[in-house]
Amino acid sequence: MKLEDVAKSLKIRSTYLAAIEEGRIKELPGAIYSLGYLKIYSDFLLLESAEILRSFRNLAESEFFSGGMVLHGDPYSHELKPRASIVFISLLMVVILYVFWYEAVYSPEFDSRKYSAARGKMLIEKAKELYGSEGQ
Repeated sequence: MKLEDVAKSLKIRSTYLAAIEEGRIKELPGAIYSLGYLKIYSDFLLLESAEILRSFRNLAESEFFSGGMVLHGDPYSHELKPRASIVFISLLMVVILYVFWYEAVYSPEFDSRKYSAARGKMLIEKAKELYGSEGQ
């Protein structure tokens, strides 16, 4: 497969893919774009993208430390974990919703049979109003 075909399918310029292949990182766009292109291209080639991105970061920071391509943070180095406060608030909301639901369904004032019977009677009366008593 030609590099131009790969570039077309990945929607990355062939000049950028050639620069990646030849290690000419100065010709790549900004750091964020370069990381994205590397991730997409390495996934396409079925390579270990996390290791490639780490190597690129090391190379880019040593080569461009004074020139502008300084990469801050590694978006693929940590696991995505929710904060403890988010987990606590979510669990608290689930408990509160469960209590309200339980009280609404199982409270002595709530009888689903009465509610259903009353609703049914109301619908029958409405139908009689609309169509008269000829349906009986």
